[in-house]
Amino acid sequence: MGFTVDIDTGGTFTDGFVTRGDEFRTVKTPTTPHDLTVCFMECIKEAAKAFDAPLGDFLYDTDIIRFSNTIGTNSIIQRDGPNLGLIVTEGFQDQCPTGRIGGKRPLVDPGMVEAIEEEVDDIGTVHRVPVHDRVLAAAQGLIDRGARCLVVALKNADLNPANERSIRESIKQEYPRDYLGSVPVFLSSDIVQRPGYQERINTAALNAYIHGKLTRLLYKAGEELRRQQYQGHLFIGHNNGAVARVAKTRAINTYNSGPAAGLLGAREIGALYGARCVISGDMGGTSFDIGFVTDGEPSYALRPDVEGFGCNLPMLAIRALGAGGGLDRGGYGRRPAGGAAIRRGAAGACLFRPGGQARHGYRRQLGARMARSGLFPGGEQEAGAGKGACGHRERRG
Repeated sequence: MGFTVDIDTGGTFTDGFVTRGDEFRTVKTPTTPHDLTVCFMECIKEAAKAFDAPLGDFLYDTDIIRFSNTIGTNSIIQRDGPNLGLIVTEGFQDQCPTGRIGGKRPLVDPGMVEAIEEEVDDIGTVHRVPVHDRVLAAAQGLIDRGARCLVVALKNADLNPANERSIRESIKQEYPRDYLGSVPVFLSSDIVQRPGYQERINTAALNAYIHGKLTRLLYKAGEELRRQQYQGHLFIGHNNGAVARVAKTRAINTYNSGPAAGLLGAREIGALYGARCVISGDMGGTSFDIGFVTDGEPSYALRPDVEGFGCNLPMLAIRALGAGGGLDRGGYGRRPAGGAAIRRGAAGACLFRPGGQARHGYRRQLGARMARSGLFPGGEQEAGAGKGACGHRERRG
């Protein structure tokens, strides 16, 4: 029987969980923000050492490697992604994510939006197609103003994507992929086919915002593994609880994938205790991510909030509270410990241990915040009741 390797990269630490049959090992290495493939491979090396195996032999005998990370999450929080150009239907410019949220710069600069006259009705019939010359003028204007990728999100494209595809075809005719000036073009209808125009715009923009950074990291990690004798695919954790190859993963699928995996782990731990209701906790330096399981089913959001942006891509429901382990105990919620890095200062925590007490003195404070989060309809008493099992997963960093 071969090895299975699960790796989770966070802002401070990269954690690994490795199994072979009934054996398992846990490993931890510092995260290397300048090049995340370094800490990824260091974690693999530590895993090999934990089983007293040479790296090449270890990877040759590995059946599967699964990887979750906070790269996309942190990029959205820090607003360090590329300049996006957004093409929308005329008259709907106010639906674009061009406003400031929490004092941060907009996801899309207000000057990076172009409107196109086109029409698809509410049953998917095309009444007006985009004019080729107008499309090229809009695309050229966005590129000249610094757009590094273009997002096309048209009204009712979830019902009929023909006009979005027409725009992409026009742009690619002018800027073929073999040109140095070619830019990626993302269609909202490729990302999500659910109703809600503004939410679809947000989802497509967020996906494009983190796409480039994730592509570079994940393909480089896969190449490093192959050089070291790994024969299989690198699988990426998704925020709906699934995994897929890099080639079959969209960037937005990786948002909060680490806490999502932790929630599924909490479900399994709860089942061992025969617990009907389970609360999962994922403690970091600046936030505490919570989720819940009811009757064996994890919490799920059809219209999740992604760092303040309403989206319509279903994913496991994880709520981040400002109650991280790196916060000043005396001034609760005021002082993060990790500097500029997001969610730093890994600190393991569990709200409630079966038959035990809450740790770190957070029980009352977290109970109140969890009640206000809206995840627990029973209010503060239900959120703070220490009678359930809690799946503990150490923070991703």
